Amino acid sequence: MAMPYERIVQNAYIVNDIEAAALRWSAALNIGPFVLLEGIEMPMIHRGTEGRIALSAALAHAGDIQIELIQQLSDGPSAYRDVYAPGEEGFHHVAILCRDFEGAVARHEALGHPAAMLFGQPDGRTAYMDARADTGGMIELYSDYAGIKDLYELVAARAAEWDGRAVIARP
Repeated sequence: MAMPYERIVQNAYIVNDIEAAALRWSAALNIGPFVLLEGIEMPMIHRGTEGRIALSAALAHAGDIQIELIQQLSDGPSAYRDVYAPGEEGFHHVAILCRDFEGAVARHEALGHPAAMLFGQPDGRTAYMDARADTGGMIELYSDYAGIKDLYELVAARAAEWDGRAVIARP
């Protein structure tokens, strides 16, 4: 699956129990498996303040759209907590792969969508832009890097091979 640029490639939801949510989503929507990434810890900048975040994510494909379930494991502020307090669940963001990451961030800031959270992987960067006033959710922008494309490729391949049995998969 080649990821398209400048198009929504993912819908993401905040959940309280990642494995229980994956089981519910799979049963309700017949999607899977959810590739579970547990205990991710990374530095981030939340609304201008440096910090760290810990989370788990579960990723599955529903056709061409990836579904991401996110459980924040750490206490403290984040783009996730901007939308949902501990114990609350629901839609959080759409994700877009950008040819020009800096340009996309600037464009969203000009639209009145401030950067809520920024973080980087070894080869790429991600920004959550707070577009709730216009879209009802955050917009996650990915820089164009191999790591994110590889992850999407892995999840899409697992979905194509899925026999409907094991709902949770490890990478």
